[in-house]
Amino acid sequence: MKNNNLEFRLQTVLNVVEHQENVLKNDLFKIRQQKNEEENLLMVLYDEKENAVYENSITQRANVCDFQVNVSFINSISNKIETQEKKIEEILTQESSTRGKLVDKRKSKHMLEILQKTHEEKIQKEQDIKLQKTIDELAISKRGLVK
Repeated sequence: MKNNNLEFRLQTVLNVVEHQENVLKNDLFKIRQQKNEEENLLMVLYDEKENAVYENSITQRANVCDFQVNVSFINSISNKIETQEKKIEEILTQESSTRGKLVDKRKSKHMLEILQKTHEEKIQKEQDIKLQKTIDELAISKRGLVK
């Protein structure tokens, strides 16, 4: 039997899949970090809008110009909130996609690991058969010497 048969022929593929899995894990971590940062920013914007609306409501005798400035400011914050929510939706889509790719890589890796285990068991079985054959031949030859 060739020495090459002892090596798992798909080892390179398994190594590549493991590397791709690690890259996807890192990407997913970065995406989650970015999502958390964007959600924190969104919360800040919500608080800022709530404070602006509250300040606008407690001002008793504001002139029209001040009122328009406050409304404009509130609308500006509302637009920022909408933009931020869209960013978060895009990040969630990206996160979902990356998670799906990661699951696929893990399935591929698992399948290759099963193939590798099967290959190793086959090699071990062949080695056990050869060892038993050698032991049997040795026993037969010793038996012939004893007679």
